[in-house]
Amino acid sequence: MFNILGILMALLITELSRGHGMVVGWESALGALAGISLVLAVGLPLAPVVRSRLALAHDLDRALRDSDLPDVDARRGALSAEVDRFLQRVGLLRRFYDLFVMAVFAAICFVAGWADFVSDFLGVPAGLEVLPDIAPYLALLVAAWFNHWRAERAIRPGWSFGSFLGVNLRGNLMLLAPVVMVSTAVFALRAASPQFDDAMDAFAFLQSAVQMVMMVGVVVFVPAVVRFILPSQRLPEGALRSRLLAFARARRVGIREIYVWQTRTRHIATAFVIGLVAPLRYVFLTDALISRLDEDEIEAVFAHELGHAHYHHLWWLLAFLYTVTIVLLGAATTMGTLPQWLSERGFSESALDASRFLPLVIALAYGYVAFGYVSRRFERQADFYAIEHTRPELLARVFLKLGAASGHSLSKSGWRHFSLEQRIREIALVSARPEARRGFTRELVLGMTASALITLAALVALRPALVADFTEGRLNYSFAQFERERVERKGGEGLTLWRERVLANAEKVKQLDETRALVARLYTAVTDTLSDRESPEFEALARDVAALRDQSQSLEERERYEQFLEDIEASRRAAERAKAKGTRWSAEYREEIGR
Repeated sequence: MFNILGILMALLITELSRGHGMVVGWESALGALAGISLVLAVGLPLAPVVRSRLALAHDLDRALRDSDLPDVDARRGALSAEVDRFLQRVGLLRRFYDLFVMAVFAAICFVAGWADFVSDFLGVPAGLEVLPDIAPYLALLVAAWFNHWRAERAIRPGWSFGSFLGVNLRGNLMLLAPVVMVSTAVFALRAASPQFDDAMDAFAFLQSAVQMVMMVGVVVFVPAVVRFILPSQRLPEGALRSRLLAFARARRVGIREIYVWQTRTRHIATAFVIGLVAPLRYVFLTDALISRLDEDEIEAVFAHELGHAHYHHLWWLLAFLYTVTIVLLGAATTMGTLPQWLSERGFSESALDASRFLPLVIALAYGYVAFGYVSRRFERQADFYAIEHTRPELLARVFLKLGAASGHSLSKSGWRHFSLEQRIREIALVSARPEARRGFTRELVLGMTASALITLAALVALRPALVADFTEGRLNYSFAQFERERVERKGGEGLTLWRERVLANAEKVKQLDETRALVARLYTAVTDTLSDRESPEFEALARDVAALRDQSQSLEERERYEQFLEDIEASRRAAERAKAKGTRWSAEYREEIGR
């Protein structure tokens, strides 16, 4: 129900697309509206098909039930099996539809330049752009939910769109809350500390690292906020509450509170646990779940949620979300030279553009396959915990009741859950043969080991980029501090110290590769000019870059060196003006480029 991977990938798409928008302006908003309309239009034909097929099946079943044919039970069984197969095809189609929604959002970002529209056109400050950035994705989800709801009405009549929208929207806002809180905290820190702000600009990977660290702290405390996002109230005092709290205490699984989520619909019969630590861990039971199950069955569901806490599944899932980011960065680093490789072999511009999406595709595929694999087995592990601490038939009965009430096939599996039919079979198997549980545990260990190895490989691939970023970042940071000392403190020992650090760090950057060595020489030339020292570096650098341009065999490479020559001249003029006016070189350089 909660689009965990979708939210994560939408956030990654906005970051990757920033600075690469093909159209930036009010056309970006029109592009977003066009994408929303397309998602709505593509999904519209699905609901009538589902409704008509299910209505026909219902009429046939009623006719068979009222007939006196000798094989009526066999015919009704075949009809029910056909309906199950049809619902499975509908579920598969919905998955493709969800992927289509993500593809449309990527087009809105990369083609319509939405992220650039938010930052450059609307002027939303960095750190406060999360919700504006992701707004088109949420709008696309609403359009998709409308079509999902129209299909769901054929299976679950009487479910209003307002209730369906509220449940899904609150679920996604619950996921977005930690991201928004972290981004806001980073924005506040950058505003409060100039040095922190300089460091975040200097090191490319620092922002991701800071956000990852802060996310742990936010996720620890966010459960206290979630209970206000979801319309809920404490489970009332009484026999059920006393029973569940005593059950948790007896198993030494700490929880802060049990809440009833007031969905005000009979269709959302579910439960979940949130909270990484016991003092801020909450179990939510929906009103529909409580109304449908007896106390023994509710206890079995509660035991399943305690199983997630007992095995620390929430910690593992949080770590897994981090691995998706690491895999994305590792893939981007590994394939960083792919566009140039394709260009040198004469591939078309469309092939070059498509190659830039490969890291995102790899990360999305890894997240979808690996997260689904591990998450389904976490659910299985929680099932086994529940039957170990209650009675096996209770949880099986819960699945049968909820499956019958949902209108969906018991054989329908999901991205994060095995089918109810399979879960009931496995409960029966483990109850009869407890040793079978070891085989299921090996499956989980295998999946987690594979994820760890993929993440380790991504980190190995990422290592050269991290080393280069650390080396370049020290140069960028020392130059930023040199600028602050020169403009804000007007010189002194601090200026001399930072100047020496800039020159020392520039020498280290020169050792990385030829391109970075040219940039380091440019930093040296600018620093010498701002320090009022004679430096022939600008002229020498221009000569060397011109020679490289003339020797280049590739048109793209020649254009790159030509652009660098223009940057050298712009940097020289900006440095002369900053020295004369006592202003920051970076501001003068931006003005020079703007001309």
